[in-house]
Amino acid sequence: LLNSEKRINKNMRKLVIVTKKFGGDFTGATLATQYFISKWKDEFDDISVFTLELGVYERNSGLVVNLKKNVNEIYKALLEYKKQNSDYIILGYSDDHIGYVLERAKINYVHTYHGNWPDARWINAEFFLKSFYFIPMYKKTITNASYVINVSEYMNNYTRKFNEKSKVIRNGIDEKSSDGYKINEKSFIMVGNIDARKYRKAIQLSEEIYKMDSSINIDIYGEIIQTSIANKLKKQKNIVLKGKSNQIYYNHYMGLINTSTIENLSISVCEALKSNLPVFCFEVGGLPEVVQNDNTGYCCSSKDFKILAKKLVQYANGKYKLDMKTDFIKEFNWNYASEEYIKVFNKLS
Repeated sequence: LLNSEKRINKNMRKLVIVTKKFGGDFTGATLATQYFISKWKDEFDDISVFTLELGVYERNSGLVVNLKKNVNEIYKALLEYKKQNSDYIILGYSDDHIGYVLERAKINYVHTYHGNWPDARWINAEFFLKSFYFIPMYKKTITNASYVINVSEYMNNYTRKFNEKSKVIRNGIDEKSSDGYKINEKSFIMVGNIDARKYRKAIQLSEEIYKMDSSINIDIYGEIIQTSIANKLKKQKNIVLKGKSNQIYYNHYMGLINTSTIENLSISVCEALKSNLPVFCFEVGGLPEVVQNDNTGYCCSSKDFKILAKKLVQYANGKYKLDMKTDFIKEFNWNYASEEYIKVFNKLS
């Protein structure tokens, strides 16, 4: 009877989150965790985070954050936590490669795979070497999870190779503010931290666009991660680096460009589509799931950047028409996503 009562009483459940970095100022994955905590906090007696790096996060009542030096310290802390809370059902959650430590501590956990492995191994020599560490760690975390969540069908097909209990729950989308003003109709936007993975192809693409129509401009919003790539972008006549911004007005632009060569599913792409902006990108990761040719933009092989440039220029000049039917974007909702996660947690308790 006691076990039955525990299963239906949310106040008898506690959630532990294990993550390398905790805070909304690191990556899209860590930002997503922040949103989910704000939605999950009423479903658990409390939420305890065990992390190796701390960033900026919202301090909610019932949220306890523990900073540790290494994974072994987290493991020992989890064992002590279990001992102190033996009367509770303890569930786990992880959003990166160190989630496997929850299994070591005999805690059932849900893992969300935000990663770009194994594709990322081909970015350059550095990532190829890193893959020998990260891919095995992620495999271990995915395999030992009680349930695996993916934000794209593309990665869901990958994680299912290691764990059959794998499903897609889309991340939500921020409600971006709009000032009602639309700028030059030949302006496009790119969003994301500046590195080779996301912007190397942007240099070739912008040069091709400029050859076809020198009046088309591209504004890039994002923090500079790789100075060498940023310097090359600055030299392009049709590109302006706008820096990192917490407020982006998508309605100022005709469309969004994404030149990532490795991708899971970019939130900025979904934000643009929700703002009724078409997206021009390469066929990588889960992008083709939302960028549909002749409807929500144009998507092609990264080898065909000239074709992508041509379609974009045609659109800018009114010669390429799009339907922009985006009903599917409704599933990218934080409230809906958090409810789907709660259903999964309920299965485990």
